[in-house]
Amino acid sequence: MTILYKAIRQQTKSALVTFDIADLPASTFVPLVDLPANALVVSGEVIVEVASDTVTTDVLDVGTSGAPNANLNDANFKAVGRTAFSSNGARGPRTTLGITRTPVGGAGTVGSGMLRVEYVLLGAGTETEG
Repeated sequence: MTILYKAIRQQTKSALVTFDIADLPASTFVPLVDLPANALVVSGEVIVEVASDTVTTDVLDVGTSGAPNANLNDANFKAVGRTAFSSNGARGPRTTLGITRTPVGGAGTVGSGMLRVEYVLLGAGTETEG
């Protein structure tokens, strides 16, 4: 296969959504970021700003309603910090990424953070070089 040089360049787009523990019911997919058709996620992260006060464990998965942990599995919601994820290679029709929260040992009343998703639109150039 011959690699074809293309002078077209894509610009990375970023979506940033804040959430609170009250927004994330237990074991329920919560849609947060709509992605257009042909979007390829290149990176992202869950940023916990206020740790969950759930008694035992509290984890966050990032993915779609059909594959809730396709992008990130078990980010710790009980610790302040960031958990990064990279592309899983999925692209295609319009889709929505979201968070599924799994608390153990009580629902918890405190906790908040952000979901950041960076993506490019395949085939959509914003400029040319060369």
